[in-house]
Amino acid sequence: MEKEMDSKQKLEAQFLEQAAKVLKVLGHPIRIQIIEFLETGEHTVGEIQNEIDQIQAVTSQHLRLMLRKNIVKYRREGTSLRYSINSEFITNILHCIRNCDLNPASKNKKSSSAI
Repeated sequence: MEKEMDSKQKLEAQFLEQAAKVLKVLGHPIRIQIIEFLETGEHTVGEIQNEIDQIQAVTSQHLRLMLRKNIVKYRREGTSLRYSINSEFITNILHCIRNCDLNPASKNKKSSSAI
């Protein structure tokens, strides 16, 4: 067990602070839905709002917050803004969320049935 702890890289305080800020912003289901959709590529506010089934004002509000926190970025295309994920770090967080088992009881059932 001690050997495992030594082999794991200890996270630096500055990284932990940044990660906590990102996780705080991503701590809303709508924002996670937006990030999940943006994982497929650049999208306009209209495309995003249709995908997540929210009104334009709500979608824009969430995008503005994530833009201020450098979670998403945009580029102008004519009169539209096309949003995308700002860094691979955000995509990695989404992958971690997908890989989490949020129902520990189901995990216990699986292990006890295997015995």
